[in-house]
Amino acid sequence: MLVMEPMRRTAALMLTLVGMCAVLGTGPLAAQSSDHPSLRAETKIYFDGRKPALVGETLTLFDTGIAYDIQLPEKSQITVFDIPRSRVVLLDATTQQRTTIGCDDLVRYMTALRQQALETGKADAIGVSTQPISDPQTGVVQAGFPGFLYIAETQAASQPGLSKIYNDFTGWATRLNMYQNPRGAPFARLALNEQMSASEVLPSKITLRATVGDQTETLRSEHQFSPMLSVQDRALISQIGGMLVSFQDVPADQFRTPRVAQNE
Repeated sequence: MLVMEPMRRTAALMLTLVGMCAVLGTGPLAAQSSDHPSLRAETKIYFDGRKPALVGETLTLFDTGIAYDIQLPEKSQITVFDIPRSRVVLLDATTQQRTTIGCDDLVRYMTALRQQALETGKADAIGVSTQPISDPQTGVVQAGFPGFLYIAETQAASQPGLSKIYNDFTGWATRLNMYQNPRGAPFARLALNEQMSASEVLPSKITLRATVGDQTETLRSEHQFSPMLSVQDRALISQIGGMLVSFQDVPADQFRTPRVAQNE
């Protein structure tokens, strides 16, 4: 594992933890499809140092099989996970630009990363074979390897299918973040997501502890969910739909890429 300066280590950790949510829904609730359950999640990430600080916040809306991940508070950086169409679209409302990354590209990248780690003897160092541990009595799920440990406190999903759509989303977010800027512990995070999905639970809090030498840094994410979208949420989705059509399409290497707020 590379030794990083404290500021850079903190940034890398932030890019490895998934979100914490505080439900904002106000106003009348709109209907949802039974085939594609709707979900509203808000993510807040804190750096737990001597003075805990909020370092990331997102609102994620799930509708008709698509996840709209909006960075708060400005709402200018948006990532659309359109998995049914095998694509992830990044939007920048400030520059009015968009770029598209294929899901196949993300899968191929992670496969190549895994293979390279196995061939170079670094598989253990990046947690390629991480096996999660789940405690059914407490609902706590852990996944980690020397130097990295995820601890997820979980809650039962209020409706069937919600755990899968959320944990699938965080899996794609982990792959995207790694593809854009390789760092963190993606395989441990993917293992954590898969275990929560298999257990049909959602996270209420995820803690990531990363140790380099004699220094340990901690990121904490807190999550709340609503199984319904408000009228305001659907208006925001409609607005994003307009951005997908009207924004200028640019190559990925020319796009100012945001990272999805998560502790990967």
